[in-house]
Amino acid sequence: MDLSQKTVRLAGMAMIVSAILTVVTVGLMAAGTSDKDPFTREDVPEFLTDVNDNEDLLVASGAVGIINDGVFVLAVGAALYILFRDRNPYLATIAGIAVAITAAISLVVDISNVLLTAIAKDYVEGGVGDIAAGDSAALELGRYVGIVTFAFTNLLFTPAGLAFTSIGLLITGAPQGLINPPKWLGWVAIVAGLAMWLSWLVVAVDAGFIFFPINLVATLVFLVGLGVWLLRNGDLQPAPMRA
Repeated sequence: MDLSQKTVRLAGMAMIVSAILTVVTVGLMAAGTSDKDPFTREDVPEFLTDVNDNEDLLVASGAVGIINDGVFVLAVGAALYILFRDRNPYLATIAGIAVAITAAISLVVDISNVLLTAIAKDYVEGGVGDIAAGDSAALELGRYVGIVTFAFTNLLFTPAGLAFTSIGLLITGAPQGLINPPKWLGWVAIVAGLAMWLSWLVVAVDAGFIFFPINLVATLVFLVGLGVWLLRNGDLQPAPMRA
């Protein structure tokens, strides 16, 4: 069996592994995230103290996230294009590119989280040279990196929502091709995509937080569901590339 015949199974495995790593990343992040807001100046000292106390969790979250976003999420994006380009090349292309953009933004968040732990440690315990604990420069730098991390975490939902909505519309409405998963998976993807876009409401109202667990659950159901379906239908082959 050559590589082209393994594409469907490899895609299914990448989706399932990505779902697992996403659960691990989100779980570690949730356990290590401070309830203080770096956007609020008065909260920054306690925010950095919380980050320092949860250093191991945040570093582990960042490390797992880098593996997931740098390898498996990109593989999922490529797989979505390869598997479904014969059904609707435009939606498949949008989904693939949107996943790649999501992975890039997620990598910024992963790296920022690891960097933030180092800055928090310098602020709480003192850094190299003459940097004393409670140093104002470390405090300001920690605030800046914390804001970047929080902002990019919200930003990634825009391209991710586009990716899931596009592939959902493709599965539910595009003409039949060589790879045709059940349409209910497409509807789950659409729910995930819409919930990701609606997650921006948290900026305006706290009630918008409800869309975070909705998009997470829908994302996991889609990735695992499609991954299992692809593994069970591993003898299928995607359409060949055309000049």
